[in-house]
Amino acid sequence: MASNADEYYNRYKLIFAGDFSYSRKFAKCANAIIMRNIAEIHDHEKRMTEQDKEKDLYGADRTITVAPFTCGLRVRRLQYLKFAEFTMDTKEFAKKSQPDYYIWGYGNDHEDSLLFYMFWNHRQFMKLARENAIKHGIEQNSKHSAVQFLTFKATDIFDKCDILECGGKAETIRQVLNNRQVPINAKLGEFG
Repeated sequence: MASNADEYYNRYKLIFAGDFSYSRKFAKCANAIIMRNIAEIHDHEKRMTEQDKEKDLYGADRTITVAPFTCGLRVRRLQYLKFAEFTMDTKEFAKKSQPDYYIWGYGNDHEDSLLFYMFWNHRQFMKLARENAIKHGIEQNSKHSAVQFLTFKATDIFDKCDILECGGKAETIRQVLNNRQVPINAKLGEFG
């Protein structure tokens, strides 16, 4: 006899497979965003401190610090662009273990590129969301899953969280972020 979990999985198996396949389509793009943000390079040749001068004299022109971290990825289809919301199901939100950072965006169905993306401090986001400093809505799409999901406005995340990088196509950025001024494909924060 099949368990409830088996029945649930079988009911939504094609939807889950489609979502996974769609997300994987953008893996190279997401990995490039991560790679641009995982290291901090300190240039000793600028000689800003005595330590810099000493390191530079001994041939250590750069110190590269790479911090280990985990990262979540969620790519939504263009049909959901009008909502301009990051979504997270209630089961995922309730988990104590969360990624350190998150990349979320809207995929271009005809290419393997993101028309809009934000890379942010997810731990900070979760703290603010749990304190209700970032408000959420609650929805359910029974065609997609039996689990309810929370909706968070992109503008609230952008305004209240440390954004490491934000980019995409200018028109899509304006649409998602409600005409906020954002340098295209420019780092907005520091890794850490």
